[in-house]
Amino acid sequence: MVLALLCIFAAGCNETKEDKLPSAEAYINRGGNHYQKGQYEQAGSDFSKAIEINPRYAEAYVNRGAAYSKLYMDDMAILDFNKAIEINPRYAKAYFNRGIIYGKSKGQYDRAVSDFSKAIEINPKYAEAYTNRGNTYLSQNQYDQAITDYDKAIEINPSLAEAYNNRGIAYGKGKRQYGKAIQDFSKAIEINPAYAEAYTNRGVVYGNEGQYDKAVSDFNKAIEVNPVYADAYINKALICEKTRRIREAVEAYKGFIQYAPPRYTSYIEYSRERLRKLEASR
Repeated sequence: MVLALLCIFAAGCNETKEDKLPSAEAYINRGGNHYQKGQYEQAGSDFSKAIEINPRYAEAYVNRGAAYSKLYMDDMAILDFNKAIEINPRYAKAYFNRGIIYGKSKGQYDRAVSDFSKAIEINPKYAEAYTNRGNTYLSQNQYDQAITDYDKAIEINPSLAEAYNNRGIAYGKGKRQYGKAIQDFSKAIEINPAYAEAYTNRGVVYGNEGQYDKAVSDFNKAIEVNPVYADAYINKALICEKTRRIREAVEAYKGFIQYAPPRYTSYIEYSRERLRKLEASR
């Protein structure tokens, strides 16, 4: 499961090209355009300019914190979210974004839950806050609490694909209720047909049930929609090796080794070992 970093900011989308802009709002707008293009350093610079003009601009701090989080400057992001909350203690988005950092990057789950709960207290219809509080519970294997939060998120926003996907993980991994898990992954895919993680998760459940053809089909679909999604390759490799589809297993291990992030060190070494053995046996 990938915890969602929903550092959303409120900014206009009008392009502003002047080097010196007339107002804090103009810098917010231009910074928003940079952010949407993945230009996080430029976005942060513009949000800083907005803060220089108006040091009490809570939205600018939240937006700059979001940019810092994309640059893996988590401590700086937290300071900005803290400042936004100091200026406006009822700013739900600031609590939400700080909760993301505490949970996803810091592993400080109690703080994350507290922040998501505060965001929900301020805005009881904040579906993403329920989803991410559910994600935090899921990370701690508190499956019933996670499911309760995903249920609420879906009640508020029935089109929230992530809530279905992650509830499916809670049902499948946590409760071994594979039928419910498959229903949730399928619903997530219906909402977002390019949801590689949901295909992979459904494939894992099919594999656990011995439905290997369906599992491989889902892993292939995940790779089709996201050719660099390492989790799909490793899961496909394991199923293909188990079912003696050696050629497919070899190619899947190669794909995993190529695209796996550095934090997957042990899985990369395992894949290299399996690849050597499979190629030697051919």
